[in-house]
Amino acid sequence: MLRFISKRLRKGQKASFSSIVSTITVISITFGTMILILSVTILEGFKGTVLEKLFSVEGHLKVSAYDANQYIEQNPILLHSELYDNASSLEGVEHIQSFANKSALIKTDDAVEGVVVKGISTDFYLDNFKQNILDGGSFLNFSETNYSSDIMISQQLANKLSLSIGDDIYLFFIQDRPKERKLNICGIYRTYIEDFDDKVVLCDLALLQKLNKWGDTLVGGYDVFLSDFSQLKQGGELIYDKMDYNLQMDKVTNLFPHIFDWLTLLNKNVIVFIIIIFVIASFNMLSTMYILMMERANMIGLFKVMGAKNSQIQRIFWYHGLSLALKGMIIGNIIGLALCAIQYYTHIIPLEPENYYMDYVPIKWDWVMILFINFLICLLINIIILIPSYLITRMNIIKAVKFN
Repeated sequence: MLRFISKRLRKGQKASFSSIVSTITVISITFGTMILILSVTILEGFKGTVLEKLFSVEGHLKVSAYDANQYIEQNPILLHSELYDNASSLEGVEHIQSFANKSALIKTDDAVEGVVVKGISTDFYLDNFKQNILDGGSFLNFSETNYSSDIMISQQLANKLSLSIGDDIYLFFIQDRPKERKLNICGIYRTYIEDFDDKVVLCDLALLQKLNKWGDTLVGGYDVFLSDFSQLKQGGELIYDKMDYNLQMDKVTNLFPHIFDWLTLLNKNVIVFIIIIFVIASFNMLSTMYILMMERANMIGLFKVMGAKNSQIQRIFWYHGLSLALKGMIIGNIIGLALCAIQYYTHIIPLEPENYYMDYVPIKWDWVMILFINFLICLLINIIILIPSYLITRMNIIKAVKFN
């Protein structure tokens, strides 16, 4: 019965001022829901894409020899340590790989460019890195008897030095007695992570071992990949306990603070944005319910005269407010999810990769967060609806019947 009265109430307000206000409320909830869905899916898309690209070239944790003065190059450590050999048995550790870094100059006929040569081996996490290799290129071809003469450079370096796949380049390694090596570009990669693309080239770890006279039992360090980035702190403590006393560990959040500061800023901006949307939607719903009750004061008075309880009258207006909210939420979800799907499949909205680490607006389907947003909107609106409905309990019956 109460729902029937609420439905008749909606039909009876078509020509009233409250009808206009109700329409505005539905529109505001529609846009609020749509914008919140877009904000969450885009934010999660940004975070996921940036972290995916970062972890395709760097581990969550970096282990190397302790040296307070080291900057790019590392002191050697044993390849087959307890940590390296038993990493697969450690909880939360997905992969571990060896590496070494060395400074060098790339020389072409027209230019010279300083780079960091990162030596990698057959334990390199190629599944993560494949997404960065541009069409036409291939990965390093490792040799069992000697070091590979292949090298991979970034598209940024290739453009700067006018290089392409198949070209030979000369690397001059900076050490006590500078050495020159001729290598062949087997592939070109692009991550959009400026710190990496601007200066890092990939080569066979065996080449750097030979230049450093380390032998094949020594490396510069390990990149450790965790199965869950959110467990970085726990994973770091576990790795730290398994390390030898002469090693040090760095977290990716300390190695690339500007990237994580940027992601934190995005989170804060979205939180502020969500609060503003909620405030606007709540204000509109509050205004609508208050105006509706003032317009229906006579009806409220008559219901009270006929013996209706305050709770029954409140439920009539609660049903009415909830119907407005659900209508706005349904339309907002349809529009928001449709826009997300269009961007997800077409990449119609581009970005400047130099500023955003990607060339289009990414979308991540976080259904748990989308459902949580809808639940939060519904809960908040239910609370807001109850506030003006308490006016019913304070209405004087005689004044309400006479109200005009």
